[in-house]
Amino acid sequence: MECSFRHVVFTLGLQFMGLGQTARVTLTNWETQFGIKPSFTLGSPFGTKRVERTESGELIIREASSEFFSEETYEQRFSRILARHAFSNLKSVLEGLGFTQGELLKLVLKHDGIADIIGESIYSLQVEAKLPDERNVPGEWRARIGLFDADTEFASRVEITDVYVRIEPTGVDLLNKLLRKFREQLTRGSSLLDHFSGR
Repeated sequence: MECSFRHVVFTLGLQFMGLGQTARVTLTNWETQFGIKPSFTLGSPFGTKRVERTESGELIIREASSEFFSEETYEQRFSRILARHAFSNLKSVLEGLGFTQGELLKLVLKHDGIADIIGESIYSLQVEAKLPDERNVPGEWRARIGLFDADTEFASRVEITDVYVRIEPTGVDLLNKLLRKFREQLTRGSSLLDHFSGR
């Protein structure tokens, strides 16, 4: 959206530049041929100074929106990046653990592995070589989450009851891989790690 907006502004700017030249020539011709002089001075339609105060007292500050925008909160950044399609598997598992968004943010920054994050939840982690297909297991079912790795076309699942989180070793590997990518994107160009580590 920002790219499209910038392109539209750029195109409109080119049109204004062309229109400005035409207007100057036209106004000059009208003044010399007909003695008609405009009541205004032709200048930049957007002003020329970065900071300028109008005659009515309004203060205008011209800055690029993407460079000087209001910073999103750490939680908003966390939600925005986690909502990307590439992290849908990780998002389902993290949200299934019952943490608040703020708690999840801190845990993701604190731990490198999904097992450590699950270890901080109310659930026991069970890593099994192969999850059975039957659903006749102790505890009440809360979620059954499918995992899929587009790179290797590997499919697995995570099972969450009110007692434990059950997963296969390959599923742990996949979630750890997603967690590393997520952490990298989350902390890129940000002071998140320093902020939450107290530095």
